[in-house]
Amino acid sequence: MENKIFLTLTGERIESYAIVVKTPNEATVYAASELMQYLLKATGKALSILYGEQKTLENAIEIACEEKFKDGFSLRFDGKKLLLTGNNERSALYAVYEFLERIGWRFFTQKAQYECAPQGYACEKLLTSGNVDIPQDFCVTQEAVFDYRDGSSFALGDVGFCAKMRINAQTWGSKRFPPALGGARTFAYRGCEGHTFGKLVPIDVYGKTNPEFFAELDGVRKTDGVTWDSAPQLCLTNFNSVPVVVSTMKKWMEVTPKAEYISVSQNDNKLFCQCEKCRSSYEKYGYFGTLIRYVNKVAKVFEKDYPNVKIHTYAYSKTDDINESVKAHKNVMVQWCPTRMCRNHALSDKNCALNRANYKKLETLSKVVDEIFIYDYRHCLRYAMLHFTDLFTLRDTVRTYADLHVKGIFSEVNIHSLNQCTFEELRAYLFGKLLWNPYMSEEEYDRHIDEFLEGYYGKGWRHIREYLDKWSSINPKMHYTSFYGAMISDDAKYLRDEQGNPIYAQFMPKEDVAPFCDWANAKFDEALKDADYTTRIRLEIVRTNVIWYELFHTMKDVMSGDDENAKADMTKRCKDLCSRMRKYMMKYTVYIGMSNTTYMYDDFSMPVSEWHYASNIAGGDPLW
Repeated sequence: MENKIFLTLTGERIESYAIVVKTPNEATVYAASELMQYLLKATGKALSILYGEQKTLENAIEIACEEKFKDGFSLRFDGKKLLLTGNNERSALYAVYEFLERIGWRFFTQKAQYECAPQGYACEKLLTSGNVDIPQDFCVTQEAVFDYRDGSSFALGDVGFCAKMRINAQTWGSKRFPPALGGARTFAYRGCEGHTFGKLVPIDVYGKTNPEFFAELDGVRKTDGVTWDSAPQLCLTNFNSVPVVVSTMKKWMEVTPKAEYISVSQNDNKLFCQCEKCRSSYEKYGYFGTLIRYVNKVAKVFEKDYPNVKIHTYAYSKTDDINESVKAHKNVMVQWCPTRMCRNHALSDKNCALNRANYKKLETLSKVVDEIFIYDYRHCLRYAMLHFTDLFTLRDTVRTYADLHVKGIFSEVNIHSLNQCTFEELRAYLFGKLLWNPYMSEEEYDRHIDEFLEGYYGKGWRHIREYLDKWSSINPKMHYTSFYGAMISDDAKYLRDEQGNPIYAQFMPKEDVAPFCDWANAKFDEALKDADYTTRIRLEIVRTNVIWYELFHTMKDVMSGDDENAKADMTKRCKDLCSRMRKYMMKYTVYIGMSNTTYMYDDFSMPVSEWHYASNIAGGDPLW
């Protein structure tokens, strides 16, 4: 049975109140509707909603908004009136959700994005019961630390849920916030949030007339038979292409006039110009400085017509050689894409050589650019099934971003997935909380984890917490990167086997894998006891990671041995894993999901570690 509360405001029963929309617009009207419905669920009392000034009404919950850039809100009493005031339209909605959380509501997950999901409904819980009073001195004032907050996770696809998580941006056209949700921070021209050189200067238009606009590669400026997404980079020392770039940018702004950012950024490849002028520039300024010099030229022209629009570019792949040679123009924003960050340690961990180098890069970037965004890879593109051990380093890393004046974070998580076994629902929930308050205490962070686990995984949640604690503390000296799950040495070099091949996802010695997985499966067995149908499905989904991880590290040795019974058993286990992954619509590598037409269905004796995982991802670890 759902909890019910007896709610009073300064001692006055909630049913004596009305909701007043003081500044009516689509967002505040929606906020009032949300407040009324959740109060009805919690108390059984339906409040009236009134619109406009109601000066004679003392017992009122007033919803209003101002017109400020920074997301934020205040909750306070004025006499008996409870004022829920947002800095802007979406913040008025945040104020309502903050009040609902204060009386005990938790919004753990969204409604699933596909019909056959067994856990399809939103997971929302009222954690309190009995008497709840909001006292006269109740006062909450909050303001966003990060201006731009977004993620590409399948667990953050529903914009209504995103509003509850205070996600405020729509990146790569994956979602759209309507006016009722207060709109969103946006880039010019949908789908052009990055990798835009090929769109700003179309190679099919300028390739023949101005081949000098494009990169020289091995002495040739190849422009025939090249599409925009595989086009060579622009020649960054040829500023004659700047008018073309600016002209395209203005056309984009005409289509999306309310955009706050516009991207002038490298294509998603390493085809940088090798002409004499560019090579000389790389020696003097680095790839990063060479890029910034070009973008600065664009920025100074563009700002004459659009002084309030930030020009976005990347520090990514080759341009990740961040240095202080060139200061970015005041309207340029750089988004750092740390493809080689150790995910087992916080960015600020001085005992991790890889992250010491990454911290230095970000610190240097903060000296040469006024506004920084992060493109955060919180998943493994190569091994989509790989559950990172970084749950308890995430808080410190996001706090470090805030300390170094980062203003926006976009997190890419298992792109294009419909479902995954990597606890992404929990991660999306924590991600939203941290983007709003990166300075929360360890106790508050732990409380969020425990509340989610109990709310989403049911009575046996403590067994899942034990599993997460142990998994996240397997080997504190281990280092690995996110793109490939490649293991890194203490001196930030790739770990390799005796044949010189890179080692992947080896979070513990091989001999410890099976005992750990046996222990983990026992924990899942305990958690599954007395679980209802929906909870059982949720637990079986995340348990799939344990099964995959064990087979990934043990199957190859068994299949190369002489024990036919063991090989038959391992083949059966592999078939069961594939069936489970297909049932729950999981991906095993970044772009490919399991289906009965996938090649491993032809031969279940193929070791899991030898499946065709993505190994050629642009911009990633330099293993290829």
